[in-house]
Amino acid sequence: MANRNTTTQTHVAQPAVTFAPEALQQVIAQAVREALASKEKSDRSIDPEALTIRAFKRAGFGEVKPRQDVKTYNLWLADGLRVKEGERSVKVRNLRLFHKSQVRPMTVEEKAQGSASKLPPVSPISEPANAAVKATAKAAKAVPVEGSGSLQ
Repeated sequence: MANRNTTTQTHVAQPAVTFAPEALQQVIAQAVREALASKEKSDRSIDPEALTIRAFKRAGFGEVKPRQDVKTYNLWLADGLRVKEGERSVKVRNLRLFHKSQVRPMTVEEKAQGSASKLPPVSPISEPANAAVKATAKAAKAVPVEGSGSLQ
């Protein structure tokens, strides 16, 4: 049996790497350009404004300016405008957006109602329902008055 430690290995001499400082700078600059170019491509696909413009062009609205011509339902309400009945939103990521051509000014009655048409704010529950029932049950117990021996 041959011992693995005794086998001879031939080492090939590696030539020394020689870069001139200018050549090294060119290689680094090229790598940086390629990295930035790939990042720009991915940033464009993530840009929400570009996605909004693309989605509204696809829906047939033409030129749009995000945050000016295109807003959510609640933002149009805040501006005193209401989405017309029957209009459909355009979905961009997790947002449902409406174009300015899909809204109309609010009537006097709608403005008078104001926030009445919106759902009331939700208040958090601080304690479980069972604990609230127990607390009211404890408060309802009769407590004797000192000295009289009667219940109050």
